[in-house]
Amino acid sequence: MLERRRLARMSQNHSVGWFAVPAAAILFIAGCEPDAPHVGAATHADDPWTECQAAPRQQCVLDLAEAALQEVGDDHDWIAAAVETALAMQVSGRDDGGLALLHQARDRAMAAEAVTAQAKSLVDIGNALVALGDIAAVEQIVMSGEELLLAIEDDNTRWDLTGKFASLRAGIDAAKAALAVTDKMPSSGYLLASHKARTLNEIATHQAANGHFDAAVATIARITMGLPYYRSTARSKVAGLAPADRGEAIEALLAEAEVIARGQDDGYFIAGALRMIGTFHVNHGNDARALALFDDAAGHARQARSAQEQARALSRVATALSDGKQYARAVELLLVALTIAETEPEASLRAWAHYEVAGSAGFAGDFELASKVLTTIPMDAELGGKSIKRAAQRDVAWGLARHGKLPEALESLGNLPPSRERVQALARIVRIIHDPQMAALPRYL
Repeated sequence: MLERRRLARMSQNHSVGWFAVPAAAILFIAGCEPDAPHVGAATHADDPWTECQAAPRQQCVLDLAEAALQEVGDDHDWIAAAVETALAMQVSGRDDGGLALLHQARDRAMAAEAVTAQAKSLVDIGNALVALGDIAAVEQIVMSGEELLLAIEDDNTRWDLTGKFASLRAGIDAAKAALAVTDKMPSSGYLLASHKARTLNEIATHQAANGHFDAAVATIARITMGLPYYRSTARSKVAGLAPADRGEAIEALLAEAEVIARGQDDGYFIAGALRMIGTFHVNHGNDARALALFDDAAGHARQARSAQEQARALSRVATALSDGKQYARAVELLLVALTIAETEPEASLRAWAHYEVAGSAGFAGDFELASKVLTTIPMDAELGGKSIKRAAQRDVAWGLARHGKLPEALESLGNLPPSRERVQALARIVRIIHDPQMAALPRYL
């Protein structure tokens, strides 16, 4: 039977370091006392294992994440890693430390030379600040970001970021101001219209999470442009956040989401939208319906327009199955996805597909398959300037932790150099220790 996940209310130079400790020494972590006192990262930077033996597992790993963060040199990578560390601090009861880290990240972002890099980092920081509830800081982020937008000449980038800053407004319950921004966004042109559709999707989701279900439904009605995927997933996401006594409205949203999903002409997006509806049913214990939707999504995934899209769409359905504890069915799909991925003619896209399959295999608990796929990803493979191999290693490490293999997860990270991916892996492991029902994060590098 599919296990229900909790509905998440809306709220990402080498030193010896801790990876140099022999693998056998890692084994102590599994026996950390859960009620032991907190050990701050600074108290055991030189010998983390000696001091960490008496600490709770969650705090042990958080301390390691904080120490690893200090080894990340590139500012953009440091900011991305700091954002996830702050979220790990939040679930560990250290909101003040998380906020201080995000404020430091904001200052580093504003010091960057490239305006677009500044703005993108501010969006990531802002989303974390929303989660931690620092309304004043989010407002400052939005004001700074909207000033930066004036210096961005590329229309696609500017409107993409315009929408993301508007979504931050909705995150702090300022949906009226957010919607006013969308009124100025273009509704024509495929990419630009899709930025507007995505933004309205996110605003509606925030409204529902903040308890404004009817307002969220009204916002959904505004999504008439761009990629139909956003119209469908807005409905399934808002349905998942709706009050329990709005059953008729929930059913209507789900029915509309499915009709829109099936009306698309691209198997990749049909699969993604059906997967989202299936996830709603997982969360509500509707096992048979969820599995039927996941099977249907997998069939459409195989109709995507390229081999790498087919493989990635299948791996995402497999991840949804794993989130519902349907590991065997997930692995069956991943074996199909791997076969398809290997037919992708473009090397960089083939590596991207392998990244998704490897991580999903880790999420499903098939570490032999994950290891096999990892070996096929070249060390120098990159996408958007990010290491594909390190991202896959990060995701497999999180999968090990999900399946109760914390010592192995930490040992596996010894293969990663000081990097944002190493910090991200540790921060995500903290979060799954805190909440074993945590769903896998979206599969982006």
